[in-house]
Amino acid sequence: MSQKIIIREAENNDRDAIAEVILDAYHQYSEIMPEPLWLAYRKSLIESVHGEAPIVRIIAEIDKKIIGSALLFSSSETAYGKPELGIHSPILRLLA
Repeated sequence: MSQKIIIREAENNDRDAIAEVILDAYHQYSEIMPEPLWLAYRKSLIESVHGEAPIVRIIAEIDKKIIGSALLFSSSETAYGKPELGIHSPILRLLA
């Protein structure tokens, strides 16, 4: 029998688990990026999860364990810190 996957908006107490899932998904980059760049990228991933920039954090869970996530940002400024990109529509990123 297949397991039921629940998709829901994350709560504040889900942020550590979201960060863990994202870091696990993005860990492959640590093997190809120079260490200083990876450490900076890793820090930005964690800050994206724990910061206030996402307008929505969505998670997927099985048996109350978070197995995936996505963060929705309102613009390129909030998503990437780059207002010069001129994206003023929602951006879905950090899918894990």
